[in-house]
Amino acid sequence: MKRLRTHEAVNEGTPQQASDQVPDNLALISGEIHGLQWWNGREAFLNTQSDQQMARAGSLLAAAAGEMFTAGNLSLASSDDGAFEMQYFSGKLGDRPVVGRFYEPDFKDGDFLELVAAPNGGVYEALAVRRPSDRVMWLLPEHSAGHVAHRRKMVRYGWLSSGALLAFFFGMLSYVIHETGGMTPGLRRWLTNDYMEVLLTLMMIIAGTYWLCYRFFVVTLLSRTSRYAYMTTGILRSFGYERPEQVDVAKASRQLIKQDLQAGKRWDYSKLFVYRY
Repeated sequence: MKRLRTHEAVNEGTPQQASDQVPDNLALISGEIHGLQWWNGREAFLNTQSDQQMARAGSLLAAAAGEMFTAGNLSLASSDDGAFEMQYFSGKLGDRPVVGRFYEPDFKDGDFLELVAAPNGGVYEALAVRRPSDRVMWLLPEHSAGHVAHRRKMVRYGWLSSGALLAFFFGMLSYVIHETGGMTPGLRRWLTNDYMEVLLTLMMIIAGTYWLCYRFFVVTLLSRTSRYAYMTTGILRSFGYERPEQVDVAKASRQLIKQDLQAGKRWDYSKLFVYRY
């Protein structure tokens, strides 16, 4: 692919800017792509340091669950400032001028493509691209699941994060007790003589801590990422998915890739934000 120039960008203020509602201004267009021109760019999808830290935490929790956390992958693929290399393109899909950017796309002139795009002054800004010939889909890094499926993921990550923090807390407590020479006589008497009170107290502490951590992580993760999930719902609805709000593109893609591998087909796992459909 021919790289013409470089570009620096932050994903804010664009016509397709995400919000906490499903967009209704997207169009599905299709045809052969031609006249492609490419250039490298850097885009900061994680605009603040707290966004980046939250994304990295999410990626670790997802790894523990054996899943993919898109914002975490975005963070890990990016540089320290939250920006990373994107490939920008322009061309024509049939007679319609199109522009867009994705992470390492490999479509080329002559490919028949389906685009979900936001019309902007006669130009279509691509948010997602599908290539029916090999059933490959490119999405922007922050799009991987409809808003209901995304919320379920965040709840699961909330339970994981709460459990991890609780385990860390009691591990540190055990370490401190061990390093300070064990329990004091008063604490030992309390544990021995009032074990029911101790048990109830510990249960209340555990339950309270778990709930507070769960609420914090879920509310924080949802507040940072839900607007992208609503945009994903709009994209999937434009592609014709049934109940798009419940579709987890990444999960469905993993299942299809597994079937392909069992059938002797190959898949390049080095590509991020590219899915089978």
